[in-house]
Amino acid sequence: MPHSVDSLVLLGTVVDDAPIGFAVFDRDLRFVYINRSLAAVNGLSVEDHLGRRMTELFEPAIAVPLEEPVERVIRTGEPDHDVVDTLDVPGGSRRFLINRYPIRNAMGHVVAAAVSVNDITERHRLAEVEREAARLRETAELAHQLDAAQRIAGIGSWEYNLVTGAVSWSAQMRALLGLHEAPRDYKSVRKLVHPDDRALADQYLRRLAQTGAPHMIEWRMVRADGGVITVVTNGEPIRDEAGRVVKILGTTHDLTRQRAVEADAHRARLEATRAQTQMESEREVLRLFQRAMLPNQLPDMEGAELAVAYRPLSPEMDIGGDWYDAFTLPDGRVVLSIGDIAGHDLQAAAVVGQVRSAIRAYAMLDPAPGLVLERSNTLLRQRPDVVLVSMLYGVYDPANRRLTWGSAGHPPPVLRRSDAVMVLRRPQLPMLGAVSRGEPYSEQCLELGPDDALVWYTDGLVERRNGDLGRAIDHLAAMVAGAGDMSAQELATYLLDECLRDIQQSDDVCLLVLQQLPSGDVRPA
Repeated sequence: MPHSVDSLVLLGTVVDDAPIGFAVFDRDLRFVYINRSLAAVNGLSVEDHLGRRMTELFEPAIAVPLEEPVERVIRTGEPDHDVVDTLDVPGGSRRFLINRYPIRNAMGHVVAAAVSVNDITERHRLAEVEREAARLRETAELAHQLDAAQRIAGIGSWEYNLVTGAVSWSAQMRALLGLHEAPRDYKSVRKLVHPDDRALADQYLRRLAQTGAPHMIEWRMVRADGGVITVVTNGEPIRDEAGRVVKILGTTHDLTRQRAVEADAHRARLEATRAQTQMESEREVLRLFQRAMLPNQLPDMEGAELAVAYRPLSPEMDIGGDWYDAFTLPDGRVVLSIGDIAGHDLQAAAVVGQVRSAIRAYAMLDPAPGLVLERSNTLLRQRPDVVLVSMLYGVYDPANRRLTWGSAGHPPPVLRRSDAVMVLRRPQLPMLGAVSRGEPYSEQCLELGPDDALVWYTDGLVERRNGDLGRAIDHLAAMVAGAGDMSAQELATYLLDECLRDIQQSDDVCLLVLQQLPSGDVRPA
């Protein structure tokens, strides 16, 4: 899933240092973003993750069960909420709360999946200890076991005798409130409760005494140093032989840090949602910018037809560096160009606009291909950054069916004459922006006969990872030879569909087809 650099930077500023793990996967299940918290859990750097799948980073027994729910979220668009899982990570086994949810574009299509990972090992451990403490409270008098549980979990215990009014606190309970001496009665305890929660504390104790049933409540208490903490208290009434509630045993656990982490995570999720919305808006602006860089319509030519086919790497997300252009000169000749600029971001689109506008201006001065290519090369060489552009440029004269053209580091055109097809591998000179020349690029002249077809294309049509480019171009020529009787538009669409069939597209693709009509034949442009 392509992302603009600015958009990813914006996302990073929101969740890079969030206390929970956060990652974004594209439709190929590859990491396009991971924050430092999650990278640390995995024991790898952020850079080690980007562009790779989990199956490339971890053993299948670990990676496959983690990838399957991400793939399901992307495929179905249904979120996967609050999944608790125990995973073996560097440093030992940990327990995580995982949320997976789809990321949609402005059209509502799922283009990625986001995953948040919250380490709840300690919370889970505390819950287990809490359950153990509850079992211990049932025996009521096993104080040494209760003390051990308190030391492990950092939980304070207390006892309130309803008959005598006496209150007893454990050492850990005193430590939670920063006290050297424990309060002796409920009145003293009540002073330690936050003023806004004191009525809640009174109500809580009355409920325990009246119902005789265990109950849990969350409230705030004030430490001896004035700090306010959020605690969760579990109280269990104890009855005498007559069934009367005579005392209450309880535990209190400090949740202040946990609540702060949860609040931070909530804010991070809100910021991530806002950032995603902003990124979608930015991408829509970029898509509009790209469409403005391509001509709205192609010139009409007597005796010939011109057609194009264009497919960006991702119709919803990508901003491509490939372009085509065609326009008519005042004398009736038609200028044709097709080119490729490295990149799929705003900079690439901006360079496309600059080069395309320059070509039109240079063509009005003198449309000769050698001069236009050299002037464009000089323009790019004057940029402070290095930008390399491959391009085919030509001038077609409908009156004599002659095309004068030149190439700057671009894949060679394919020409069909009757039943013969050839690859025009010359001229072939450096890409624009690569080297200073000071002289026009070389040119070739080509006269098209009836039914001749000339195919220009960008490298995304033929380049494959670890593939032979020459063999791919020869295969394209064979497809042109076997295309049969097609219009220029049919041929362009056919070649685009067939070349990209059954492969994962890795680059933008652009085709331009110039086809001479049979003698006496006229087709609508």
